[in-house]
Amino acid sequence: MGKIESLATIVLCGGESRRMGFPKALLPIGNELLVERVCRLVAEVSEKVILVKSPGQILPQLPSEIVIIEDTTPFQGPLAGMAHGMEAIKPKTNLAFVTAVDTPLLNPEVIRCLSSQIQTTQHDLIMPFDEYHLYPLSAIYQVNPVRSEIQKLLVNKKLRPVYLMDSLNGMKLPIDDLRAADPELLSFQNINTRDQYRSIISRMNLELDTRFHLKTVSVEFYGTPRLICGMSDCSLQCDFYEDLIQSLETKFPALKNQVIFEGKLHKAFRLVRNGSEFIDKFQSSPDHGDKIMLISADVGG
Repeated sequence: MGKIESLATIVLCGGESRRMGFPKALLPIGNELLVERVCRLVAEVSEKVILVKSPGQILPQLPSEIVIIEDTTPFQGPLAGMAHGMEAIKPKTNLAFVTAVDTPLLNPEVIRCLSSQIQTTQHDLIMPFDEYHLYPLSAIYQVNPVRSEIQKLLVNKKLRPVYLMDSLNGMKLPIDDLRAADPELLSFQNINTRDQYRSIISRMNLELDTRFHLKTVSVEFYGTPRLICGMSDCSLQCDFYEDLIQSLETKFPALKNQVIFEGKLHKAFRLVRNGSEFIDKFQSSPDHGDKIMLISADVGG
């Protein structure tokens, strides 16, 4: 089966990737990068692929037929990105499927199924849902009514795509209805964290890039933390220092509300990397084999 007539796909890839700590669009998936893979998959069924990126975002060389546009209001959520993507769609294109770049297991048959359904109904959009969530970034839209309604929502500072269901003739499609196209509903698995990325790489039986292996570090306790933990050191695995703090709280519950409060290190305590570097950016990563000291702040001067 070929491409779907009058269908464009909008791929949103301008997110900040804060929880990932690495640009999601550039994650390696086998011999491709994530953005290359998703664009290739949606191109199997779409007449046009429109990629919406943030200003200055670095992307690999993509096929010339992919339209790349910049979101001039970056990091304002997916609705603004959808607006830019919709504006780039030519008048004769009636339908738009919208997805995020972090869906490496997207099955093109899901797009085909949604397209078939919307063309046989009078709905402005069809949005899959399960018991807990609507999936606006795995939905299909009639371009003209949705494009104008998005602009109204943005003017009124209503920035969530699900608001389109309130103001248009939308259909909520039970996600289980898509199992004929995607039996395990893998199209709806996205990547927000390194754990999720590792899990998907494992599912695909691909080799994990060494940059994304968990780091094993040793943690040495001094002063109050040593008294609370009842030991001088331990070994833990983490991606980021904020993960390390949470792992410490899990391993040593007595640290809670004395050293660690609501998952964060109290200002009376500090982390020191390899005896010399104070850690202030907890979204950064240690190196494998680092020695991390947990000390009272006054000990560190």
